[in-house]
Amino acid sequence: MRDSSFLDSNLLIYLYSIDEMDKSEIVSSIIKKGKLIISAQVLNEFSNILLKKLYQTPNNILLAINEIVKFVDVVSI
Repeated sequence: MRDSSFLDSNLLIYLYSIDEMDKSEIVSSIIKKGKLIISAQVLNEFSNILLKKLYQTPNNILLAINEIVKFVDVVSI
């Protein structure tokens, strides 16, 4: 795992933000380039913010999570 980078929930929020498209594009390019790791806790925080602050539906959140896990390794807490 030493050659991997850990993604924080804030970066995932930027990825799905419509207000900060420049940051969204940067995070998207980071995700497509390297070996990345996120924890189950990061996914939990991400889904909570999407639900409570960005008012996304549970279905949209599940679609986002399914998309993210295609590009990163998820580890337990």
